[in-house]
Amino acid sequence: MNPPSAVAATPLTDPRVRTEVVALLYGNAAVGVVMNLISVPLVWLAYRHVLPPFPLLPALALWVAIQGLSAWNRRQWQQLSAAQQRDPATSSRFLRRAGWMAWLLAAGIAALLAVLHFAAAPATPALAAAFALVYVLGACTSTLIYEPQVRVFSCGVLGSQALLLAHGGAIIEWLLAGLMVGLIVGLMAYARRYSAQLQQVIVLRFEVQDLLAEQAQLKDAAEAANQAKSRFFAAASHDVRQPLQAVMLTFHALRHARDEVRRNQLLDSTERNLGALRQLFDQVLDISRIDAGALPIKPQAVPLQPLFEKLDARLSNEAAAKQVWLRFAPTSAVVRSDPDALERILANLVGNAIKHTERGGVWIGLRGLRGRIEVRDSGIGIDAEHHEQIFEEFFQVNNPGRDRASGLGLGLSIVKRLCDLLQHPIGLRSASGRGSMFWIGVSSEAASTPRGDTDSALSEVAHAAMLDPAPLLDRHVYLIENDAQVALALGELLRGAGAKVSSFASASAALAAAGAFTGATDETAAADLVITDYRLGEAIDGASLLLKLRAIWARETCAIVLTGDTASNSLARIDAELGTSETHQRTKLMHKPVTADQLISAASELLSKQALC
Repeated sequence: MNPPSAVAATPLTDPRVRTEVVALLYGNAAVGVVMNLISVPLVWLAYRHVLPPFPLLPALALWVAIQGLSAWNRRQWQQLSAAQQRDPATSSRFLRRAGWMAWLLAAGIAALLAVLHFAAAPATPALAAAFALVYVLGACTSTLIYEPQVRVFSCGVLGSQALLLAHGGAIIEWLLAGLMVGLIVGLMAYARRYSAQLQQVIVLRFEVQDLLAEQAQLKDAAEAANQAKSRFFAAASHDVRQPLQAVMLTFHALRHARDEVRRNQLLDSTERNLGALRQLFDQVLDISRIDAGALPIKPQAVPLQPLFEKLDARLSNEAAAKQVWLRFAPTSAVVRSDPDALERILANLVGNAIKHTERGGVWIGLRGLRGRIEVRDSGIGIDAEHHEQIFEEFFQVNNPGRDRASGLGLGLSIVKRLCDLLQHPIGLRSASGRGSMFWIGVSSEAASTPRGDTDSALSEVAHAAMLDPAPLLDRHVYLIENDAQVALALGELLRGAGAKVSSFASASAALAAAGAFTGATDETAAADLVITDYRLGEAIDGASLLLKLRAIWARETCAIVLTGDTASNSLARIDAELGTSETHQRTKLMHKPVTADQLISAASELLSKQALC
């Protein structure tokens, strides 16, 4: 919708307003045509004895012809459909026609009145002028919506009569001519004012309609969002309850298990169900972070071949287990994207393709001429009616029972959100039983320089640390966690990895210990690594605590901040203060729930970076 000020300045630039003006002009023309035709026999009866047939009959014939042309032009407009009338080109064309018709009508009545002006009796020049005045006032009333037509009728008809009167030379005729000129000026000023006001009324009517339509759209969007939210929570509730139910029953069975083999089986089952819960939480968190704009995206040059090799190594075992082939087309191309986000997009698409392919295989490659990465499979395919729904949360084709073996239905929703965030177009071509082809639009980028020796060395050290059975051996870790059970579990995990752990239940306790830093005891010595929860139940949070600890120790101590917070302002604050999204950051933000492997791997990676710096 146009801003009111812009629309009010030039209302006819809005096709809707122009169409409405044209419709009013042609609608009012009907009465004028009828009245003008009725006047023809009356003029003939009144003047047939005082004017010769020539020029009276030609003048009347011309007037009738012009009225017929006006009626035909009006009929042309009426025969158009409403959609055709709303067409901008059509409304412009008929508005120009209305302008030409105004000139023809003005010329026709001026010619007829000029003939009557010279009659000896019963008419006089004053009577012809009176006729002109009556006609112009009627015409201006019906065309007041469009000021140019008022100008044509007043100047063309009254102006011609004023010239004829002035030519007569009598004082009364000069006086009438002056009055005509004054009336012309008054009519034009009146038309300029009220034409703008009438058009503004139309503008305001359309603005009200636009507001009502926008309100209806917002209402529909809100209802759709509410329905989507209800579906989301219904599906999420089901997918949370299923593994939670399994975990509760498994723990009950563990209490009564009598042999080691049975206990191990139950523990494996528990681990799988907890893994399903964690996967659900991770994907819901990803959606929340993307929607909140809290996911760090840094477009850069991304070589595709290393990414393909990484995905091949990651997913080849899964494909082999299903006895389907997995092929990545070799490429030297470099595209512009965020490497982590692009990896997640492709990993999700390829993983889905493997999951839904029973025979044949999956092919992934860059179509350079088309500017897109394609993931093709020979799987079950997707009906056309589901092509849009497939990107909705928790939507799964042929899985009404929410079987967890078929996934959670969140992967493609995350893919769509990431593609929108990266401005990568995404598309699908598929049919039931004929496989699927997902494609991601990418732009090519100049090849980037190879990574330096520092990055290679860092990768090797981090990899070696993860393979170490005690990767945190003799490392001093400050653990700040206000939940006693979580603190106990984290402490045991870190000590099992070889770390020396100083555990604190509050930020104040950790600061008090660090403030007593003398280097004399393990408790007060500067830590190699700080692991802290973000929400500590105090005025100070984990980010502020970490900054204070670093200031006390006068060193950039490595740290992991654990959080279940998804608020965009909190995540943005953590990143701003601690630089968690930087490539070589000393602080890693991890979202709960975090597995033991993830935590130890992150700690090893941070300590490896510190060793190289």
